[in-house]
Amino acid sequence: MKYVIGFLFGLLLGGAGGLAALYFNPLTAASETSRPDGPLVFDYSFPGHGSLALTHDGQLDLPAIPAEIPALWERPINRVILGMLVLEDPTSGSQAVASRISVPSPSTDLLLSGVLVADHWIVSVPGEGSFVIEAQSNFWPLVKDTFLPVSLLGRPWRGPAKYFPTAGPRRAGLADAYGVSGRFAGMRGTATESLDLDGFSRARGIESLRGELAIELEQPPPAADADWVDPTGAGDTDPGDPGAAGQ
Repeated sequence: MKYVIGFLFGLLLGGAGGLAALYFNPLTAASETSRPDGPLVFDYSFPGHGSLALTHDGQLDLPAIPAEIPALWERPINRVILGMLVLEDPTSGSQAVASRISVPSPSTDLLLSGVLVADHWIVSVPGEGSFVIEAQSNFWPLVKDTFLPVSLLGRPWRGPAKYFPTAGPRRAGLADAYGVSGRFAGMRGTATESLDLDGFSRARGIESLRGELAIELEQPPPAADADWVDPTGAGDTDPGDPGAAGQ
C-alpha cells in the first residue's frame, strides 16, 4: 500500500508541477502573430510519431509507448489510461502538445448508455496559450466493431470506419472547453472529437487511427450582462442525463 500511496502522491505532485509550469511557461503566452479568432482544429495519429506516451494496466489492446513505460497495475489506478500526444493544425502546420487522462465512467451501461469514459485533456499551444477539455466519450460503437468480433471472436475486421465518440457532458453531445492561459485565458466553449480507424487486427489491436479535435472558444461578456446566453449550454445540463453523471 505504501508504494501505491507514494505513486499517487508523486503523480499528484507531478501534475501540479506540470500545471504550474504550463501556466507560467513563456511558450504559452500570447504572441503578436497568434492565429485569428475562430474554431481550432487539431489532428493526431495513433500510433505514430505524434504519440509521445501511452500507458495503462497492460490488459488493453493498446500499445505501450514507449515499450518500456511502466504499466498502471496498482488497484487504485489500473483502469486509467494516460497519454501524451502531439496535435497538428492541418491548415497552418503548427503544433500543440496534449496530455489525456481517460477514466471509465460509472454511468457506463451497455443497454442504455454504452461504454462511457471521462476524458480530461490539457492542451498547450506554443506562443498562444493553453486550455483544458472535459469530455464524456462513448466508445461502444468502436468496441462493438473491433474488440468484440476481432479480438474475442477472431473474425476479420470490417473497416475502415469513422466514429464520433464525444457524448457530453452537454446535452447536445458536446464537451466543455476552458481557456487557462495566454490568449485563451478566461475563454469558454465546447469541443468534439472524431476518429478515423484505418487498421485493426487481433494480434496488434489498433494499428492505424487518425483523430480530430475541434474546439470553439470565446470570451464571455461581463457577468453584469443578464441577457447573455452561454453558448456552451451550461444551463442545459440534465442531472439525469448519462453524460452529466460522474462530473
